[in-house]
Amino acid sequence: MEHPSAPAHRGHIPRQGLLLAVSLLTFWNPPTTAQLTIESVPTDALEGTDVLLLVHNLPENLLGYVWLKGEGIDPDQQIVIYVIETQENTPWLLYSGRETTYHNGSLLFQNVTRNDTGYYTLQAIDQDFNNAVGTVQLRVYPELTKPNITCNNSNPVEHKDPVVLTCEPETQNTTYLWSINNQSLLDSTWLKLSPDNRTLTLLHVTINDTGPYECETWNPVSACRSDPFYLNVLLTPWPISTRLWGGILSGVQKRAPRKLFLTVYPWTQANPKSLPEPSHYISADHSLPCSDFPGQMCV
Repeated sequence: MEHPSAPAHRGHIPRQGLLLAVSLLTFWNPPTTAQLTIESVPTDALEGTDVLLLVHNLPENLLGYVWLKGEGIDPDQQIVIYVIETQENTPWLLYSGRETTYHNGSLLFQNVTRNDTGYYTLQAIDQDFNNAVGTVQLRVYPELTKPNITCNNSNPVEHKDPVVLTCEPETQNTTYLWSINNQSLLDSTWLKLSPDNRTLTLLHVTINDTGPYECETWNPVSACRSDPFYLNVLLTPWPISTRLWGGILSGVQKRAPRKLFLTVYPWTQANPKSLPEPSHYISADHSLPCSDFPGQMCV
């Protein structure tokens, strides 16, 4: 008869001994005998979903597994230890309550967040204290919201004011794309993009640059497009210089109450003395300042 203190059968190791053996092995890094293959399912995960880190090509006669965060075997980065004989998960330092290890070594991540993005390493230890190691990258992306375009000056003056358009909001690991008049941007000396493509600068605005402008945000799991944005480009005021220009004034009365607009036709041979003195008003009763009508001549 066997001694009462002896194991119930030859080769049996108590659960505590298995757990201690697996955990201690990570401290002195046993020699690596094989490389594991691990894939992330899905490859790119949407924030809030579940991800399976699926293990392939496991060696035989394994004692247990250790999952760690990062690309190396660092005891301070241990997440969970799995002992094959007892089929139990034992939480470790970085365990969040969302990780589950299966008998085949695969790790299920539930309700992933962007903070879970990174590399994960599996250490599989066999009965001879050899280990196989594999690393996989987990990528988590947010579901993008509809972007909007902000502008530093939505009423620029033609040939004078630069315009800066920004695609909001700023989101990490996101691609920004712009279109003008429903066409992708072409190389141009009057357009300038920021390094992350989030800001579009129009260096020289003309009357043909009213838009529409649209920005699109994209990541591997979602994409969104903004509403069209239009610029109100104002014509450059045309000052009258008696030294450079003469003019013939042709009065054209618009069918608007109490408003009189004058159109200037340039003519170099006109007699400057025939031009009336400038006025700061354009309406008949001087109630409407010239500045209210950009691009019109004030006389």
